Amino acid sequence: MRHVLGALVGLAVLASCGEEVPAEELEGTYEVVERVEGPCEGPFEPNLPSPDDRYFQLIDDVRAGGEPLIAYHDCTAPDDCSTMPNLLRSFGPVSGGWGSTLATADTGCVLRYTRRELFPTDDGVEIIRTTYSETDESLTTSETCTNAEANRRGDRMPCVSVVEIRAEKLGPVP
Repeated sequence: MRHVLGALVGLAVLASCGEEVPAEELEGTYEVVERVEGPCEGPFEPNLPSPDDRYFQLIDDVRAGGEPLIAYHDCTAPDDCSTMPNLLRSFGPVSGGWGSTLATADTGCVLRYTRRELFPTDDGVEIIRTTYSETDESLTTSETCTNAEANRRGDRMPCVSVVEIRAEKLGPVP
């Protein structure tokens, strides 16, 4: 059974590179124009986004506690977006930019740690999602095979996949 509840271990834990861009400058409606994925060592293959992933909005927001948040809203069309943010895809402030992490532990003690990074481009944004994973059969109980253990190991686990998404900004949020 997947331990997703409470698995969003830190929108502000990740350290990334790049110049910090204010959230309001990234706010807008976007269309995915390029998506590549593959194992960390490559090669990367082009992969079209599903129709539900073709459009999204980024909205300058604030989460509980007053922390800044770039809220990611799923869209089925440029003008048909969810009013509720998808917190698993949203971004918090990190050193030098915006990012998030998600750590999970599955049955058989498959530990996963996913890091998402948001970078501005000349015509939109790039989102890079890197996933690290390993199975540790020595962790045999729900008290030892936990989301916290996956988070503790983080990017020290083997890198298993990378997805890079480039999206063009269509305009402001309506």
